[in-house]
Amino acid sequence: MNPTIDYEALMKLAKECKPVERMIRTTIPTMDGWATLNKAYTLAGLVLHMNPKLVVEIGTYAGRSVLPMLWALRETKSGRAIGIDPYDAQVSSEQEFPGNSEWWGELDHRKIEAKFHAFLKAFGVNNLIDVVRKKSDDVTPPESIDILHVDGGHTDVAIRDAKRFGAKVRVGGIVVLDDIQWVGGSVLRAIDELEEMGFEEIYRNVEENWNYMLRKR
Repeated sequence: MNPTIDYEALMKLAKECKPVERMIRTTIPTMDGWATLNKAYTLAGLVLHMNPKLVVEIGTYAGRSVLPMLWALRETKSGRAIGIDPYDAQVSSEQEFPGNSEWWGELDHRKIEAKFHAFLKAFGVNNLIDVVRKKSDDVTPPESIDILHVDGGHTDVAIRDAKRFGAKVRVGGIVVLDDIQWVGGSVLRAIDELEEMGFEEIYRNVEENWNYMLRKR
């Protein structure tokens, strides 16, 4: 990946790919979740730029961040994705701090999961992703990852996700983290772990949904 590329260049790349741009612009605002349009364009642009063989997302939820990457994968014809999410209220609650844990514990996870699969089928990208309905702790990381999006639990599970899955990101591969300012500081500590593993910061956007991007050296 070009070390000078930034999120504006990635967004531009996605917006210039008309099928991807149209899907993001018209669909993402209608979905459950919190990924912004800018984040959707950035993730799609990252796929278009890298032509990855494997994208892994931890915490697929309703698909608001993985769908843009799938639309881009369909254009590149270069690879596929793995989405990891237990879709279980108890697990989500356990992986959060008081206050947030109550909200997650009351959420209808099966409804969210059903919507996600409906979107995958409706847009014809269900053949591009393997959805693993497990806790990330219970998933064996694949051997080589090109793009890793860590957006699961915000407790120490975030640190474990970064360490276990980040170890399988290839040299030159990318890790994107969400919610780096979340209460408790676990996501920030996950960044520390990644830097100790040889990753370097290439982009951060605290204002835009707290996104942080690192490349493996």
